[in-house]
Amino acid sequence: MSNRSKSNIRRLKNRIQDITNNISRLYSRTFRRTSTSVIDNFDIDLSRVGNVTEISDSEILDQYENWTKEIAQRNLKFLEDGIAHEQYLMDEKIDVWHICTQKFTYPALRRLVDDIMPNRTFVNGVDLGCGTVTFFNHLNIENPILVDLSPDYCSFMANQGWKVLNENIENLSLESDSQDVVVCSDILEHVMSFDSAMKEVGRILAPDGILLVNVPWEQDLAELPAVLGSHIREFNEHNVEKKFTGWDILARGIIPQTVKPNGIPTINLILARSDVSSSN
Repeated sequence: MSNRSKSNIRRLKNRIQDITNNISRLYSRTFRRTSTSVIDNFDIDLSRVGNVTEISDSEILDQYENWTKEIAQRNLKFLEDGIAHEQYLMDEKIDVWHICTQKFTYPALRRLVDDIMPNRTFVNGVDLGCGTVTFFNHLNIENPILVDLSPDYCSFMANQGWKVLNENIENLSLESDSQDVVVCSDILEHVMSFDSAMKEVGRILAPDGILLVNVPWEQDLAELPAVLGSHIREFNEHNVEKKFTGWDILARGIIPQTVKPNGIPTINLILARSDVSSSN
């Protein structure tokens, strides 16, 4: 099958998904509460993730945080037992869990940064949702801060000498306009409220700062377990510009499927706030 045929099939699937989501929302408006204050549902089929419209906000957050903690503890146990690489069907041992990010995503992202701003220097930066790796191993920065929702990931990175905050991307303690670079790798597909997360990112980013994003690309969510905390939103050609309304996409680069047999393509994006870019 040609690449054009595959692309046309993906577009058709996206349109069908839009129709399905609209029907689901119509059903929800008729028979049940259609939204919560802690989860965006404009781009999510809530029926995939259970009865979230029928439980309290605190229960939703508990489910989300518990899933995050359990997955982190599982992954770190793989590392502790020295078998993380086996989960990726690799012969070579490696001392991080986020192997694809370390070996492929971040080197490609560094090349993308160098291509469009080769002489750019960074004083302050934050890596949101760092897990067991950080882009600041690939980028020179004077005052790096790492953030993760999992206390166990925070401890893992703190033991490597990093300054780490155990916080939610949707409610950060960082000062406004304080960060020259913000990194969001493998996190925006998980967050409960995409709007809240992006508002916080925009708030803490300096006027001339850049946002570095990596998200799954052209992923079929039907292939994943439908649980809060897992991937709950898709990113593709059909919706990427709409999702980042208010931001200018300065550069992009697709990373093909790598390492894991069930791995998927991802996309690196470099963004700047439109209100700042348009005024320069």
